[in-house]
Parts: sequence; C-alpha cells; structure tokens
Amino acid sequence: MNRDWDRLRSTLFAFQKNTTERAISYITQNITPAAGQIPFIWRIYYGRPQICYSLSLRLLHEIYLGKYRETPYLPSYEKMAREYQVSVSTMRRTIDVLSRFRAVESVNGIGTRVCPASTETPDFSTPAVRRNLALFFQVFELIILSCEEAACATFLRLTPDEKSSLLCRLEENLRSGRCAFSLWHILLCIAMYCPIKGGRHIYSKIYGLFLWGYPLRTSHKETAWLEKADEEFTKAIAECIGQNRFRECSLIVREMTIRLFHRAENYLLSHGIQEDELRLSPAIRMMIPGESGT
Repeated sequence: MNRDWDRLRSTLFAFQKNTTERAISYITQNITPAAGQIPFIWRIYYGRPQICYSLSLRLLHEIYLGKYRETPYLPSYEKMAREYQVSVSTMRRTIDVLSRFRAVESVNGIGTRVCPASTETPDFSTPAVRRNLALFFQVFELIILSCEEAACATFLRLTPDEKSSLLCRLEENLRSGRCAFSLWHILLCIAMYCPIKGGRHIYSKIYGLFLWGYPLRTSHKETAWLEKADEEFTKAIAECIGQNRFRECSLIVREMTIRLFHRAENYLLSHGIQEDELRLSPAIRMMIPGESGT
C-alpha cells in the first residue's frame, strides 16, 4: 500500500531464504540419502524443435571451440547430415536457425560461410531467435545462483592433468586474444568434472544455452569493454586456479556472470525484446540478492 518496493523485495527474499533453510534442515534430518546418485534428464525443448535446436547448439560449439573454428565454410548439407545422423531437411532447418542468429551465412553457389565476426544483429523478428535468446538470458540466473558452489566443488576434484589442461586453455585464450571463451571453458569444466552427476547434466545444458548469446557480442557497442573484461577475467581465473585459490576463483566466476547478465538484459531490451519475453520459464526465475538492476 505504501509502495515501499525495496522493503517488499527484502521481505520477500528473507521469507524465501528462511523457508528454504527450514526445508533443507527438515530434509537433512528426516530423509536418508539414496545410496547412488539419481539420474534425470532436463529437457529444454519438446517436440520437433528438440533435434533442430540441440543440433544448432552442437554446431555452435563446433564453430567456436571445435573443429569448425578455423574453417571458413561448413561442409555440405548432405555431408553434415550423414555425420550428425539427421535428415538433410533437418540440417537445412538447423543452418537456417544459425543464419538468423548471424553465426553462419549462406553464399549462393559456394556454401555456408562461418561468420563469427559478423557485425549484424540477429534477426529479432524470428520467434526462434527470441525464444532462444530468452533462454540464454535466463540461464545467467541459474549460473549466478549455482556457480559459486558448483565451480568450487569441481575445482577441488580436478586431477593434476585436468587442472593443467584447463590452465592451458586459459593461457591459450590470452595468447590468441580469445578470452571471450574463458567463461565457456569454466562452464565446460563443471559440465565434465562436477562431482555430482546431476550437476554435470545441468551444466552441460547451461553451457549449451549459453552458446545462443555469443553472436550478440560482435554486434554490441561495448565490444572494447567486453574484450578488456574478458582478459582481466581470464588472468584472474588462471592465477587463482594455478595457486589453488578455488573459493576466490568461484567468486570471480559469479561476479563476471553478474556483470554480463546486466549488459545482456539491457542489450535485449534495447532491441525490442520485452521484459515478459525474458521470463518465459517462471521456474527458472528466482530473486538474486544484493544486485542492483535485478
């Protein structure tokens, strides 16, 4: 009634925190954990888009971090359809989705060109683009809420070889100027080595949804800021991992994600995606304490 929104927000968060703590306490005292980890499948998409969108994410990974990252053109539809065991029509639909994100470009008479440095904005008029960018936006919140514990637990369990491999990737990013991918490597690390099986599954999905947002970077007006922030992040993460300061490392990951979260929100709103479109999944939306602009 008094429109005291700050007090309302703090009261709601306190209630949420108290309720969650009481629920965890009850579960801990009264429920015996299962002997093994219970598997589950987190399905992001349903129906026909499942194959197309999942394949799109796989190709985005291959374009930016995999076998196509140094390739100017993708193989033919027919060759990729055989490789990924889908129909040619599914392959065409997948490439069409990626072209609307400006990740690739069809060149008449030549093929499909990889264009990671495109300055064009994605086709925001396309429902598939708007839906998947909304999922990309929401996944930021999942990372912010979970990465501190997930990253720390993962780093503590890394073998010397796994730790060395991660450090090599971060150092290569610094040498090659590809620091934009350092956060991706952290997410991949959690998806591969998190001690909890469910955590690995969740972070593999989080990493995939995070890929939808990369084409936004090259059309962003704050490219210089992003490059500097990525470089500082990479240096700080590499130093902390090298010195086994894993708790500090996980806090750096969370802080970087929060900074990117606010800029992603402003960018999407400025390009006509409405606030309600960014909240397609109420179950994902949770209050993030202590952060302005949320």
